[in-house]
Amino acid sequence: MQSDETVEDWPTLYVIVRDRRGRIAHRAIGRAVVMAEGDASLTMLALRKKILPVSAFLGSSPAGAAAEMGELADLGDVDFDERDFDPRWFPPNEGIEAVDGLLGHRTRGNRRLSPDVQGELELLRRTLHEARRRSCTFYLVEVEPGEDLGFAGPELAPSGCNREQAPRRPTHARHPRPPPKRKGFRPRKYGLVI
Repeated sequence: MQSDETVEDWPTLYVIVRDRRGRIAHRAIGRAVVMAEGDASLTMLALRKKILPVSAFLGSSPAGAAAEMGELADLGDVDFDERDFDPRWFPPNEGIEAVDGLLGHRTRGNRRLSPDVQGELELLRRTLHEARRRSCTFYLVEVEPGEDLGFAGPELAPSGCNREQAPRRPTHARHPRPPPKRKGFRPRKYGLVI
């Protein structure tokens, strides 16, 4: 971080989740992991421990992808397909394994991971566990301050993937038990045997 930059100048890490129906939602993770990746220290730790780095799950926001495509277009001799900038969705198990590996090795050289980084990694792990429970896929994105989050859907509900419905009733309240079957008993409907 340069001396004239403040924490608020850094991008925020978001986890974007997509459920089986294609609905998308997001949750802010924070800036500490992004700042720790500024010097690639988390990636180096992951590679030393032979685990997938968290940065492997990063995709581009639409504004970031547009900027990258603009840079490639300015070069002039680079062919690219806009679909190359579409996000790649990952199963939560891969992300959980990477985060657990980092949290399992909380030291970085002779220094410990900062409490902020640990807290954000734990929040990311909880979010990915919930995504797995709801059969969602995910990717991570760094969003610049002031960037529109319209691409990321609504904020992730505390219960997991975007569930815009009333709280679930217990199963037995939705599906009452049928009457017990008695041998030789045949129910009748309107006087007819069914």
